[in-house]
Amino acid sequence: MKLDASLCLALLCMQIISLVLAFTLRKCYYVDYYEDIENRSLRRKRNLAKVQEESELRAVVHERSQANELCKKMKQKYGRYTQEGEFDSIK
Repeated sequence: MKLDASLCLALLCMQIISLVLAFTLRKCYYVDYYEDIENRSLRRKRNLAKVQEESELRAVVHERSQANELCKKMKQKYGRYTQEGEFDSIK
């Protein structure tokens, strides 16, 4: 009788310990999982900001080149009707 009771008590303790351990490990897994998701989103935001900055820079350069081309065309076409140096301010 005492042997059966001690055996049941030992099995109960083992099950409680394994249950607590399982919940602890599961919680730690989710914390790591969400930290990983957060790190990924931060990297993605940084990459998107970098790409957007590069895109804006390219747009400015493209706009300047189009302005220069238009300036040259205007000089060729209407240069004789303008004052000297009027189109020189655009570079």
